Amino acid sequence: MSRKHIFAILAAGAAGLAGVAIGVSAAVNHGSPTPPTKEQYAQALASQLASDVARHTPAPKVSPTPHMGPTPTAAPRQEGILDIRQGPVPPTVFASSNLWQGPLAGDLWYLVYAGQNMNPDGTRGLPAVIVQTTTTSADGASTSLNSSNTYTDSAADGAFTITAVSGAVMTLTTPLGQTVTFNLQTRQFQ
Repeated sequence: MSRKHIFAILAAGAAGLAGVAIGVSAAVNHGSPTPPTKEQYAQALASQLASDVARHTPAPKVSPTPHMGPTPTAAPRQEGILDIRQGPVPPTVFASSNLWQGPLAGDLWYLVYAGQNMNPDGTRGLPAVIVQTTTTSADGASTSLNSSNTYTDSAADGAFTITAVSGAVMTLTTPLGQTVTFNLQTRQFQ
């Protein structure tokens, strides 16, 4: 820093202090002919200096903090039949019995919900499966829904439950013991 800058800073500081002293004296006296006590003067001076410093001090620069922990990743998916009765749609639309999830080909992950469609009046509709396919992002932190379709079987006698999966063929049973198979590749009941 040059001498000119240092002198300018010192001159500004001296002028500021003189202004503070005049302001403090006026603030303490409030127009009274009696001079302020040392305590009043010190208190007023401290208050004035604090407000001047706060007014003229630039805000601290905040730099973004780097992410310190590991990048979050999704928990590994569990392949198999899961006893989850929550479907991908409200239970007033589809009553889910259970779910199978797993890969079939490449990076496609299948979620198949077995159960029964519900009619608008609240009565049970046709037995059905909802088949969804998803893909996982490269970092494994998120998934994207690719497709979601509902397949019904009017010949079945009640809500489906997934009991087995072998390759692309899923075995479904109804409460009355009827067994039906569904091919995930052709998307047809057999």
